[in-house]
Formats: sequence, structure tokens, C-alpha cells
Amino acid sequence: MTRRGLGVTAAGLLSGLGGCAHPAAPPPPAPAPVAAAPDTTVRGWTVGNLAVGTAVVVVRARYGGRVYLGVGTAAATMALTFTAADVDRFVADARALIASRATDPQPVPTLTEPGSGRALSFSRLRRRGVSSYHFFFADETLHGFPLPATLVEAKAVLSALARGAATAREATPSSPAPRP
Repeated sequence: MTRRGLGVTAAGLLSGLGGCAHPAAPPPPAPAPVAAAPDTTVRGWTVGNLAVGTAVVVVRARYGGRVYLGVGTAAATMALTFTAADVDRFVADARALIASRATDPQPVPTLTEPGSGRALSFSRLRRRGVSSYHFFFADETLHGFPLPATLVEAKAVLSALARGAATAREATPSSPAPRP
């Protein structure tokens, strides 16, 4: 006779085992937490995706104390990478320029990418008592493009840069990881 003739099915066999009185095995113990080494393969942590005028500004913190800044408009794009310490100085100078009430010309905060001629600068223009703010992105050939910003947009970009520098520093261990 075939299985079909006996009326035996897998579901029937399994349902017959349902009344088994064997105790269940205890769950395996949870592994002890282990401090993981930092993952240096991570491309970065996004700390800001901002719309500034008609442009998009992306700020990412990178492992190793670096801050990535990408900007794109309809006509141009640029990507820059800075050290966290340089970003902190730039942000402090730019915030001082924003808060400044002086009518005397102030120095323009500039942030130059290490190993290249590309740079970011920030300026405030005051005409008839009204201030306007501009970021300028320069490439190696000293060409580039301006990015006008409102006061709120300028503060948002500077805050994102500051967060990027803080996150990049946090993601960088102060001493090398011990070798196993």
C-alpha cells in the first residue's frame, strides 16, 4: 500500500506529536557584551542635508576626524573634506562675523582643503543696513561659485559643520585599537 492509501500525511504525523510531554530545552545563554573595534569601513555619518537657496548642502562626519562637505547647484557641484579642528576654527570665525555689529570690514573666514587648492569662504555684505550672507566654493583653478544664504540658512550650515566636526572627533579613538 502507498502512503496515500493509508491516509498518512506529514501534517498528520506532526499533529500526532503535539501531545508530547518532553520538556523544552532551555535557551542558550546570551553572549557577554564585547567592546567592538571602530568600523573604519563606514563612509560616514550624515549630520546635515540642507536646502540653501536653490542648492543642496550635505555635511557628513568621517572616521579619522574628517568632515565631508558636498554642495550642488543647477550649474555646479563640489565636494570638500576638512579636518575637524579646521572646521571648528572656521565655524567660530564665521559665527563671530554673523554676530558682529561692526561696520568695519571683517576678515573673511576661509577653510582650505588639505592637500589641494579648493576652499570654502564665508562673507557678510551689509548694504543700507541690511546684511546678506554668502558662501563661496573655490576649486584649484581659483574658479568657483557663490552660494547666497539667508541668516537662518547660514546658521544652519555652520551648525551642521560644527556637528560634523564633533561627530568626526567622537568617531576617532584617541589611541590606536589594541591588536588581538
